[in-house]
Amino acid sequence: MQKKSLMKRLIHTYAAILIVVILIFSLMVSYATTQSDRTAVQNQVDQITKKVSAVTGGYQTDLRRMINDLFPDQARLDSMRDYFYMDFSKYYTQQLGRPQFQLFPRDVEKLYERYDAIEGFVISLEATNDIYHSSRDNKMGSKPEQLPDISDYMVFSRPIINYDAYLPLGNIYLYIDYSVFDTIVQQEQRFVEPIVFLLSSTGNIQYQYNMGNGDVLQEHIKTQYETRSPLDSAIFEQYVYNRVELSDGSVLIVAADKHDIFMKSFSTYALITAGGTFLIVILLFVLFRTFGRYDTQVNDVLGTMERVRRGNVSDRIEIQNKEDELLTISRAINETLDKDESLY
Repeated sequence: MQKKSLMKRLIHTYAAILIVVILIFSLMVSYATTQSDRTAVQNQVDQITKKVSAVTGGYQTDLRRMINDLFPDQARLDSMRDYFYMDFSKYYTQQLGRPQFQLFPRDVEKLYERYDAIEGFVISLEATNDIYHSSRDNKMGSKPEQLPDISDYMVFSRPIINYDAYLPLGNIYLYIDYSVFDTIVQQEQRFVEPIVFLLSSTGNIQYQYNMGNGDVLQEHIKTQYETRSPLDSAIFEQYVYNRVELSDGSVLIVAADKHDIFMKSFSTYALITAGGTFLIVILLFVLFRTFGRYDTQVNDVLGTMERVRRGNVSDRIEIQNKEDELLTISRAINETLDKDESLY
């Protein structure tokens, strides 16, 4: 077996070192990118959790204040109840005759000036199921026959307590546009599509931000509530997530799919890996081309010298394909061989 020349061994050694160094660099960058993205996504999930919790808590606090503003005493509750059971003209006349004029629809209208992002209110009475509805288009409200469709809104509710008996008189429902929450989520959406579910204490989805990547999780949550099973199960291992129980018993889940994180990281370091591979190919091409040409010239010199040693003293090194120091060496050897031949 022919032994490899020193030059070929050097070329293969340099090539191996080059490949290993660039591959290690690519792997280090890939690992650092993945860890950085995971940290960034966890921060994204934490921020969304914090802000949605704060906004939800803020509206719950506002609703409590609204009830206190509307019904600070039993007289205001009686005024609301009279509004439900009387024609507006009779109700208005009745209120004018009282020492302190109190007009329930006007009190509701003022709430829109004090609180932001309110889309409307619904008040229902326990005993009769009568309904009052106020909206931005009709702030003083009306008494519709049926409950208006507010399924496209985020709804917060609290009971209205009768001061005399401390029993529920009815319920008040505050509803706001989902865009309030969508804006919060989208402002923090810097890395991957987040998944957000706000669940009532019974498991109904009050709000969701789901671009399709949370369908599996949504179905799982629905199944877990139906079977009364705990939410913290193996499926959550597929996600970076936070699960927070809010003061009213509702549950906020904010998650990010680990597959989405991987694809985000891959899209970043794939370019680096591709660039590293391209660099390896270019450097190897230059390395083998340059040193390969040098190795060919060295082998030509050695081959000629071997033939001369074996007795073919008329052989000379071909100098047309020699470069740099090998050209100088080849000329010197040829001149030496010419002198030696002339002696004999």
